[in-house]
Order: sequence, then structure tokens, then C-alpha cells
Amino acid sequence: MRPFTRTLCVLTALTIASLACGVSINAPESGIVIGPTVNESIQVPGLAPGETAVLNINFGAGELIISPGADSGLVTGTATFNVEEFRPTLTVTGKEFTLEQEGFRYNLGGLPNFDDLENTWDLLLADAHLSLKINAGAFDGNFDLGGLRLEEVRLYTGAASLDVDFSSPNLVEMTELRVSTGASDVEFRNLGNANFTSLHFDGGAGNFVLDFSGDLKRDSDVIINAALSNITLVVPAGVPAQVTVNGAMSNVSLGGTWQQLDEFTYSQPGTGPVLRITVDMGAGNLQLGN
Repeated sequence: MRPFTRTLCVLTALTIASLACGVSINAPESGIVIGPTVNESIQVPGLAPGETAVLNINFGAGELIISPGADSGLVTGTATFNVEEFRPTLTVTGKEFTLEQEGFRYNLGGLPNFDDLENTWDLLLADAHLSLKINAGAFDGNFDLGGLRLEEVRLYTGAASLDVDFSSPNLVEMTELRVSTGASDVEFRNLGNANFTSLHFDGGAGNFVLDFSGDLKRDSDVIINAALSNITLVVPAGVPAQVTVNGAMSNVSLGGTWQQLDEFTYSQPGTGPVLRITVDMGAGNLQLGN
């Protein structure tokens, strides 16, 4: 998939949202220099077994792919780019590692020609205790975070097309999964495998799918704040869940085994760990299903 193809239509939203999430881009009016395509390896060293590392990934614009499977260190992978300012840099401070595109910045005075830009990171994460924080701007993202040891995940994006899958259970308890995104299309799959205690999701105008399939280990609290959005919540039949909706302008549709208790409360019967979900929407559509 060519980078930028799905995010060009939300470039203006990127400019605003990227400032909010700490990622900024700056190019002079003369434009940035497109050079030959470079393939560069990425290596992030690891810590002693059992120690928890903090990994910060700061990514401007392009395509970001993350999967399990690093055979050494914390991260291995490749960066493919044709602008020198996209070159990845690594900073290590104690147990904290920051992988970023430090030089690529732009303002509204000189937007680059995205048709000619190439910027893709393809990263493998190791089976190590990890606190993961990702800051990204306008990008296409495909993350498989299954089978890792994620103690905390924080994800902040601008205008994104993002697919996140916990394809197999997280091997340690995740204290918090926090997501903040702008005008985006975002889908999370198999969230039951994330092994989280709390999930906070903040979204702008967009389409958001949160699928709680997987192996839910404990009672969990989910807080969702969204503007004018379409939100789909998928909870497998048999998993006890309750959803409280705050927002008089929201349209709620029920499917599967969901039922309405009162004007603002919806539930699904079941046994085992309970999902408690609060949805605050300015306006939009909420679909509950299995």
C-alpha cells in the first residue's frame, strides 16, 4: 500500500491534531527536497530480563507497521524514505528509548507534495516488559500488538487510518490503554486480549470500531469521549457488559443480545468478567452488537 493514500483527504485536520499530539511538521515555501529512496535498518537495544523499558515512537506522516517478533533488543525493523528529514533517530535515557523523525516539520506556508514522498517504518517488537507510547501525525497504521508484555499503551494520533489487533493475549496485565485520535478511521480488534484494567478513548469526528473479542481476564472500565462520530462496540455474546450513554443527540442501535434498561443504559447478560462502558458523545451514531 502506498503511503499517504488514505490520509490526504484529512491533511488539514492533521495540521491541527498533530500539534495537539506533540508531532509537528515544517517545510519552507520552497518545499522539501525529495531524494533517492533509502532503506535503513532500525535497532533498539533491550534491557535485562524482567526490567520494564519505556519505548516512545514519534512518527510524522507516512505508513507505520508494528508487529511482534523482534529476535534481539526491543525493536528491529526497517525505515524506507526519500526525504533526509525522515531519517529515524534513537535517543536512550536510562530505561527510556525514543525512536523518532526529529527533523521533519512543516507549517501552512509550504505544504510538501505528498504524491512524491515515501516514508514507511516496519517495526518488530520484542517479547519484553514494555510501556509503549506512540505519537503520530497523518499516517496509515497497521499494528499487531498480540503476544507481547505490554504494561501500558498510550497512542496519540492526528488524522489516521489505523487498524490495531491484539491477535493473541497480552502476557502481562496492562494497567491502562489510552487512545487519543483526530479525524480518523480507527478499528481495534480483539481488545479482550489486551488484558487491560482501564481503557480511555478520545476521538474527534470519525469512524471508530472497538471490538472486545478475545480472552477478557478481569472486570474492566472503558471511557469513550467522541465528537460527531460513528462508533461501533462489539462485545461477544455471553460477556456481561453495561453501556451508559451521555449525549442526547446520539442515535443508539442494538443488535445481538443487547437490551435497553432505561433511556441511557444498555446491557448484555453473561457470566465472567464485566465490561463497564461509558460513552460521551456530542452527536453521532452508536451501534452495539456481537
